[in-house]
Amino acid sequence: MRKLDYLLHTSIGNYKRYLNRYYNRFDFQIVQETYSKTSMPLEEKRRFQQKLDEYMRSNNRKAFHGPIVLQLDFFPKRRKPPSIYKLAKNYIDLMYPRETRKIRLPMKDDRQISILIVNYHVQEENEEHLTRLTIAPMRDFMKDLKLYEIIRSGSGFSEDDGYMFYDVDNLISSVRKG
Repeated sequence: MRKLDYLLHTSIGNYKRYLNRYYNRFDFQIVQETYSKTSMPLEEKRRFQQKLDEYMRSNNRKAFHGPIVLQLDFFPKRRKPPSIYKLAKNYIDLMYPRETRKIRLPMKDDRQISILIVNYHVQEENEEHLTRLTIAPMRDFMKDLKLYEIIRSGSGFSEDDGYMFYDVDNLISSVRKG
């Protein structure tokens, strides 16, 4: 059996592949008050897109082309923030180019969103207003679900032979380097 085939059927191999998927997620946040589409000033829209562009260029990221899973987290500071559906629509519209400009944005079109998760953190007053978005390709999400099902079933991985004592810190550092 080839080394790669062997690794794919071990818990350590699956763990490393999961960490690679995890560290390749698009994870962006900006300190900015939350706005609905009609209340957001033009300069705040531009600032959001400019910060997205800077993040993508500094991390050498390009726009996603296929189906994605998008998670939006809003941490408003003001007392009466906009409705959650207005927030989500506004920020989704800001993540893909409407007119042709030389700016990098994470999506080509909003139809790429297969799964949308929106969290609104209003249960207690937030210290600062923050908007965070996480994007992963749908294929990675499906691989994570398959891995979860294997773990949940308790059947384990065929090549482990009961050996489960791995140095987790060593695994994490090797994935970050590679």
